Amino acid sequence: VLNHLKNRSFKGLKNISIIKLNNNKISLIENEAFSYLSNLKVLELDYNHLVKIKSFFFRNLKKLEYLNINYNYIREIERKAFENLTNLKFLLLR
Repeated sequence: VLNHLKNRSFKGLKNISIIKLNNNKISLIENEAFSYLSNLKVLELDYNHLVKIKSFFFRNLKKLEYLNINYNYIREIERKAFENLTNLKFLLLR
């Protein structure tokens, strides 16, 4: 069970297109956790313990099309949290 995504957690995995991190206890995502995932298209973070979606979480995920952050404890989403997600087609947020 994961509770923390550290900077450069996915270094060297630039060709990955799908990451499923659902059903963990992730409450902290560091600034550069997703920085090397330039080809990521699907990110599932549902059923975790995220409280705040910060503006830097997804900034390098320019090819992301599907983001699932359902069923967290989100109380705040920073203003520019989804700004760089220009290819996003599906955002699941409940």
